[in-house]
Amino acid sequence: MSSPTISVLMPVKNARKFLHDAIAGVLAQTYRDFELLLIDDGSDDDSLAICQGYAQSDRRISVLQNQMPGIANTLNYGLALAKGRYMARVDADDVCVVDRFKRQIAVLEANPDIAVVGASAWVIDGQGVEIGVLKPPTNTAQIRLQLLSTNCVIHPTVMARLVVVQGIGGYRPVFEGCEDYDLWLRITSIADILNLGDMLLYYRMHDGQVSWQRTEQRIFSELAATRCAIDRHLEQCVDLDKLTVIDRDTLLAIGLKPAEIAKALQVRSIGTVLDAIRFQQYQTAQSLLAQLQGQCAMPFKRGLACSLLRLYLGLRSYFRV
Repeated sequence: MSSPTISVLMPVKNARKFLHDAIAGVLAQTYRDFELLLIDDGSDDDSLAICQGYAQSDRRISVLQNQMPGIANTLNYGLALAKGRYMARVDADDVCVVDRFKRQIAVLEANPDIAVVGASAWVIDGQGVEIGVLKPPTNTAQIRLQLLSTNCVIHPTVMARLVVVQGIGGYRPVFEGCEDYDLWLRITSIADILNLGDMLLYYRMHDGQVSWQRTEQRIFSELAATRCAIDRHLEQCVDLDKLTVIDRDTLLAIGLKPAEIAKALQVRSIGTVLDAIRFQQYQTAQSLLAQLQGQCAMPFKRGLACSLLRLYLGLRSYFRV
């Protein structure tokens, strides 16, 4: 097979429930010049067998088995073997709109200053029922500014220039839970990122998905990513290449104060709970709220306490407890 234009990276870990739909969404694309790299991350269900079955019927599909666990390592393994000019990201529980690749590649080929193109998305639940929308900002300047406080690029909607992603070092595993966010922040130092207003993905939210897990660790990583983006010299204070995880000590070493860390943990955790409720992930919201109430080391400020109380009462009514 000659080198394809697009390398589609789909990490797979215990994804059998939604994997058929995700792969079908890629194979149905109107833009056909791609390779699909299905990268197994140590699945213990029959996900690997499903992937191998598809590979036998379509020469564009390759099945890889990552030996270093974790989403960042899995994606980097795919990046190292990708042959395309562009990288497209798809998760194993999401579904692409049929002309997604066609629309995104047109933007990248017409705008050499843009390195990453994301998109808006419909949100669906575990049964495929639409439960909301995600509409990130579409102006490159606004994206650059907003990224300094929050991730406004939907990872599985992204198509990017492979040479840029590889050249900047790919995903950094130390930024667990926000490895994509850290990547966008580094890319904006050398190129633009654009989000299309077009709805190009059905983004699935369900109680078991990875993005709901290890909220505290994700928040620590987000705080480090934003602080280092503002001042790259801070990375020398902690030597990120030698760290396996970002913790409170890491944040203190790059200049955050204990009260700042505690406040950010509370505010961002509440935001995560609100997102879970917004998209009807009530079991997840209840679990996250219990974790939040148990882990905070300092008293809540009055406004935060009121927010938590409203959340608690709302959850009581949802679960009738």
